[in-house]
Amino acid sequence: MPGHLGVKVVGQGRIPVWRGLTLETDDLIRAEVIGQMMCEGVIDVTRIEQRYEIDFWTYFSEAREQLRPLEADRLVWLCASRLVASPTGRFLLRVIAGCFDRYLGASHARPDSPTFSKVV
Repeated sequence: MPGHLGVKVVGQGRIPVWRGLTLETDDLIRAEVIGQMMCEGVIDVTRIEQRYEIDFWTYFSEAREQLRPLEADRLVWLCASRLVASPTGRFLLRVIAGCFDRYLGASHARPDSPTFSKVV
């Protein structure tokens, strides 16, 4: 919505948005999981399960497979209730969190999709 028109719309009691995205529940779940890992270095599995009424490790079965090598390298510790980045893993939070990002996966890659930076 160009410049001053937003003020007029607010004055009419409407929200001054002319473009946006609608997030699916999956987007919200993944945003919370990724946010917890990036901000805290820990994912509270129990909290996610209760809040969204899901079985975390079933819902994130693909992520679980991607986490196996990170677990073998002792970058993450997994249990039923938490996923914790180890002290060394904290240097690679972006890699750990990326396991939960459906838009980074090869199954969603398209020739016209944007390229994201990679961790070296």
